Amino acid sequence: MSIIKNYLVNTLSSLRNKIKYFFSFIYKGTKFIKLFFIKTLKTIKIHFKNFIQTIQIVLFKKRESIEVIFGFILYATILLFGFLLYLLNVIDIFKTVLLFISLLLASIPLLVYLIKKREQTLLICLTSKYLMEKDESRLDDLLGVLIAGKLERMKLDPVDEFFKGIESFCESGDIEIRRRISEALPALYKINMTNSKEIVSVLRNDWDEKWKADNRRRTIESFSYLINVENNFILDNLRVIERDEFITIIAMLEILYSLEGSTHRKTIIKKIGDIQNNMLKSGFTQYHIDLLNDIWNRLKLIKENLELTIKEFLSISKNGYDLNLQVFAARNFRLLCNGYPNCFKKSHCLSASPERTIEFMNNFLSKEKHKYVRRPIANERSLECLVMLLKNRKHRNSIRKIIWKLISDNDDIIRITTFDKIDNILDVDKDYGLKIIKHLIENEVNTVLLNRAKRVLVRVS
Repeated sequence: MSIIKNYLVNTLSSLRNKIKYFFSFIYKGTKFIKLFFIKTLKTIKIHFKNFIQTIQIVLFKKRESIEVIFGFILYATILLFGFLLYLLNVIDIFKTVLLFISLLLASIPLLVYLIKKREQTLLICLTSKYLMEKDESRLDDLLGVLIAGKLERMKLDPVDEFFKGIESFCESGDIEIRRRISEALPALYKINMTNSKEIVSVLRNDWDEKWKADNRRRTIESFSYLINVENNFILDNLRVIERDEFITIIAMLEILYSLEGSTHRKTIIKKIGDIQNNMLKSGFTQYHIDLLNDIWNRLKLIKENLELTIKEFLSISKNGYDLNLQVFAARNFRLLCNGYPNCFKKSHCLSASPERTIEFMNNFLSKEKHKYVRRPIANERSLECLVMLLKNRKHRNSIRKIIWKLISDNDDIIRITTFDKIDNILDVDKDYGLKIIKHLIENEVNTVLLNRAKRVLVRVS
């Protein structure tokens, strides 16, 4: 009798525990539905339109990375799913972590696919807007393909086709379009590194009777955006070739200097030795070798004694020094404006010390300075700084005067490269930007820049 009693007690106890667990499961599930689904659905309903607008802004206005959005949604979903299973006692914490890591790894191919599709979509939008717009012949050709039903049979990769078109212009295009391509290299690196390397190999040998090796130097300068990413590729391309100018070699030294933190010192010293040997083979003299060593020592002095270097650079900017040394100082005074030794690609290095920046720029833009000394003030990094400082009311008038000197300079390349940033100037100071455009339309003699100014005025009006 006692055995039957114990059996019934144990059975009822076990049944009670199971019922309790079942209702606990139902309770937790109901609570989860109440807290998550109902409130979340209400929130989604309220903010759905704002979410869509945010996606549109990120994609087409602010140009942020869409992969961040997809990644956040994907990983948040995985985390919530794993946490839900843990709350419901379906799996323990160890298994939850394993599930999270497994799903995370499984999502990587999808994320890579989405990134690739984003690049392709943006390039299609870009080419559609700027190549088809106002060009009836291109549109007519495209419509012919659609009418013939050939679109489905065409196997095209937007990224590859985009780079093939750019590479063809690098080999046979006008000097101005080749210059623009060399200026766009940092953006091209972000789209596709492999295809961009092919463009670099073409531009590294670029030559023009008027502008000489100008695009070669610009190509070297773009390597600052690859530091810590493609160091071996950079080092392989830092070599002197026939008809290189000394300013191109200065650009090589700047890149080597910025590589010091991520490349072994012996590798850099060896590369400098290789550059010196190739310089002698390419027709440079011992004077240029000595000047190269002097410039390299001055770059190292920035880290060792910043205050002394500032005094030396100010002296170079005001007084009559060797032309190549003045060019070097005009290109690198940005390193002195807040003491960051490796900020060749950071415009905030200049804006950190606006008074010193304005003083340097005015010195290097004085009328008696050679155009090679004035040109670095019109390069991308300096102009980005000027646009940044244009937002500061305290320095706005001084910055406007500097920009006006650049846009009124008698050197074509200074005016053209300054006008490259007109959209950024318009974003910060539209009235002043329109004043620049109208000034060029009324006074510009360079037909390329004149036509570009007219097109921009039509677009922004």
